[in-house]
Amino acid sequence: MKFGYIRTTVLDHNLNLQIEALNREGCELIYSEKQSSSKERLEFEKLRERVKAGDMVIVWKFLNLANSISDLSRIINEFHTKKVEFRSLLDNVDTTNQNGRFVYELISTLAKLESEMISERTIRGLRKARENGRVG
Repeated sequence: MKFGYIRTTVLDHNLNLQIEALNREGCELIYSEKQSSSKERLEFEKLRERVKAGDMVIVWKFLNLANSISDLSRIINEFHTKKVEFRSLLDNVDTTNQNGRFVYELISTLAKLESEMISERTIRGLRKARENGRVG
């Protein structure tokens, strides 16, 4: 089954263009959210619970799905583990083909790099704070 997911952070944003694109791709069920925060994505949680092996999740663009590379990697990895395919229309990523799987691997690698860089900056910041007499 093909599922669509749309999220916009602008509360008055019109979703018709995205809905039409997902319908053209054959999405049988589209989950959509209009909210300014990605913390409580109730529709996305429903989607995550519903998808199973052999399904496909299609989004308009990566930003609909995640707010960071590490978040995107975590979500796509979850789909991969469940054997759920993923497509991002504007980003031209489709995990059913070789190029899409390459992009998935690249995103995973970038997420690891991002995580390591954040850890390194945090350690340096804490070290600097201790040198200045503060406890982090």
